[in-house]
Amino acid sequence: MSDPIMVDVGLLVVGSRCAKSLSAALASASKQVTGRLYVRICSGVDLREVMPKVYVEASRVCDFLDVRVLIDESSTRVFDRIFADGDDIATQSSHAHRPYRSVVLGGTFDRLHNGHKVLLSAAILATSERIVCGVTFGEMTHKKCLWELMEPLEVRQKAVKDFVEDVSNKVRCEVHSISDAFGPSIVDPDLEAIIVSQETRRGGHAVNEQRKKRGLSTLIIEEVRLLEGEDKVLGENKISSSARRRALLGTIRRPLRINAGSFPRPFVIGLTGGIASGKSNAAKVLARNKCEVSIYRSRIKIASLSESKISSMLISL
Repeated sequence: MSDPIMVDVGLLVVGSRCAKSLSAALASASKQVTGRLYVRICSGVDLREVMPKVYVEASRVCDFLDVRVLIDESSTRVFDRIFADGDDIATQSSHAHRPYRSVVLGGTFDRLHNGHKVLLSAAILATSERIVCGVTFGEMTHKKCLWELMEPLEVRQKAVKDFVEDVSNKVRCEVHSISDAFGPSIVDPDLEAIIVSQETRRGGHAVNEQRKKRGLSTLIIEEVRLLEGEDKVLGENKISSSARRRALLGTIRRPLRINAGSFPRPFVIGLTGGIASGKSNAAKVLARNKCEVSIYRSRIKIASLSESKISSMLISL
């Protein structure tokens, strides 16, 4: 049997039967979709319960794919392929009760991942009108692991707004850039609840203290349990922005530009890094190309090489 033709956008319909085998359904659909896989939760299936499970399984079996659970589906959306069990009901799950008109949440939202999608989806399911989302920048991001590799603020803000408006056509998303821990959460009088994770619950209480000082109503704290994916090697959450930034280490971040003659003198290069980071292998390649290699304790220094020669060897690495 020949392989199925790949499509860019697919829809996985999750009814009562499919909900019991999400992992297999996602794995099968992901083999035929290259761009984005939407998931429709049918009536008879609890959207609030199944939504986070979809993202958990997606992180496990098809983390390379942009999976999105539809909450308020547009009737005009077009899919290249639909994956559905014949016994599943195609109508979307009903979730009319939304306790708040306006909710707030915040974060860095770097490289929007499935944990972010759970948090934002929980915010959508909690409000009937408006989500206010603060996206951190500047010094607020500098405590994050490898913050230097973080996406620009504008990219992160757009990702948040695009996601909310993509999975829901009923909720308005207001995105604010914030340079402190509070942003609009302590000045907006119309807010009713704050969406937090276990990690940021203390921040929710801090917001309420600031609102009290300003004579504003306190917010209901709605805690969302985020996805877990333990990294047994580094002891961190694999479903995280920091893990994704760590995966970028060693990749080319910008095109290599070679300007012949701009550096007439030989290069002196220092190789440094953690254990098993590749220093020795890089030094061996350079040594084979007639570089002078010197080892100073844990540091390796390579000298006497022209720019063009260095450039060609770095490309080969």
